[in-house]
Formats: sequence, C-alpha cells, structure tokens
Amino acid sequence: MKITNKIINSKNWIFIFFTPIFLSMFFIVIINFTIDQQAYFRVNQNLNNAISALVSGKSIAELQFNDHRILNKKIIDKTTKKIDLIALGSSRNLLLRKDYIDNNYTFLNHSMPASTLGDYLSIIGLYKYLKGYLPNSIIIGVDPWVFNSNSNYNYKW
Repeated sequence: MKITNKIINSKNWIFIFFTPIFLSMFFIVIINFTIDQQAYFRVNQNLNNAISALVSGKSIAELQFNDHRILNKKIIDKTTKKIDLIALGSSRNLLLRKDYIDNNYTFLNHSMPASTLGDYLSIIGLYKYLKGYLPNSIIIGVDPWVFNSNSNYNYKW
C-alpha cells in the first residue's frame, strides 16, 4: 500500500483561504448597493419627492430616511427662492410650521433629532456656501445639551 501525502501548496492555500472572503465581501457589497436606504449609491426617489414637498411648503410624515443632516443639505441645495426665515433646533422644534409664521416670510424648518450647536452652524454655513446668502432671521431652539460642553453629543457633519 502506497501512502501519499497531500500537501497544499501556497497557491492552493491562498485560493482556498481568500475565495470565501472575497465572495462574502462581494455579496455584502451587492446587498448594500441594492438596498441603499441612505441613497449613497443612487437616487432615492422617495427622498426626492419628500424634498420637493418640503421645499414647496408641504408637510410629510414617516419618511424612511435616517440621516437628517443629508436631508437638510439636499433641501438647501434644491431651494430655488430666497429663504427669509429658518428654524434650527432638535426634534422638539420639528412641529414648527409655516402656518405659525407670518405669510410675508419664506420659511424652512431645519430642525433635526439630537441636533447640536455644530448642526446649527453647519446649516447656516450651507446657506452661505451653497446659496451665497444668509437667511434674514433664524429661530433657534435651545435644548439643555446644546451649550453644555460636557454633553455626550458629538459633531456629526
């Protein structure tokens, strides 16, 4: 009886080891690209419809989009008329609507959940950078963590 030793040479070992890893990574990329809830890879039509509605002064409910910072940037980018008054604040200020403001002002609410001072400054900076102007008036909702240097909220932009 002849005994044969099967020794895996280095090329076979590399192939056997790395093929499952590359295949797994490939499927993860395909799944993330296909689902793409945050619209990183392609245009999210529901998000575009929501932005158009918000820019035209309508209200929306139950938007399945988690990054309010990207949403606000896209709203500022898509706005065509000059905005006189904006609201900045946390989710507590999301209920502020155009109905509560004098009709002589064009108004947008840029409040977002767990917003920080950095969010406020970023939104104001986006107006200056993308539109070339600053709104005439700004309503700022102040929450306990906004000016507290010991708060655990970090800068998200």
